[in-house]
Amino acid sequence: MDMLATFLRPVSGLLADRLSATYLLMAVFLIITLGALPLAFEPALWLFTIGCLAIAASGGIGNGVIFKLVPSFFSKQAGMANGVVSMMGGLGGFFPPIVLTSIFTLTESYAIGFMAFSQTGLACLILVIWFHFHGKLHLSREVIDSPPYRCNDHE
Repeated sequence: MDMLATFLRPVSGLLADRLSATYLLMAVFLIITLGALPLAFEPALWLFTIGCLAIAASGGIGNGVIFKLVPSFFSKQAGMANGVVSMMGGLGGFFPPIVLTSIFTLTESYAIGFMAFSQTGLACLILVIWFHFHGKLHLSREVIDSPPYRCNDHE
């Protein structure tokens, strides 16, 4: 699955150059939501495989799309922003296995963990849709371009 996600990262950059990156991100979160949902119900092996591959593919595509979006919102701080995004991606690969293991230890089932993963994808989908259609994405540009606040400006 990691190979699939890794292979799709450059492909997703190409897709993000040709299509709207925010619409691609919406599709990524929709696929994660729908892919993780059946995993919570301990499906047959073929359905489990499809769900895992869909999550891996959308995760790889999402990685490339995010790195396409970062410079458009943080043009002056693209290096620093990419560093923070990479760090968060590392944490995203670190915590889910720990959370799934902890949930399995407590409940002897992965159902709650996969349901939480699905609902996290749904929450991210809703946020991206809200930001996109309510014009909130331009706020980052205003914050970056505004002059810094100084404590002694009132004097």
